[in-house]
Amino acid sequence: MINYQNCTDVETNQIFSAFTKGFSDYFIKLELPEQAFVERFFGPEGNCRGYSFIALDGKSAVGVILG
Repeated sequence: MINYQNCTDVETNQIFSAFTKGFSDYFIKLELPEQAFVERFFGPEGNCRGYSFIALDGKSAVGVILG
C-alpha cells in the first residue's frame, strides 16, 4: 500500500532515495551525492520540504514531488 507523507516527516535519505530512483533509468546518468542533492534542490532550486511530498511503499521510498 502506498502512503504519502510530507517531506518534513521523513529522513533526508528517504527523499534522496526516491529522487535517485526517479532518475535511475535516464539515458544520461545523474550521479549526485546526497549532500549535493540537498544543497541544490533545497537551496537555489527553491524547493522546501514543507511543500514537498514523498510516496512510500511500506518503508521504501518510491516517489517524490519537490515543491
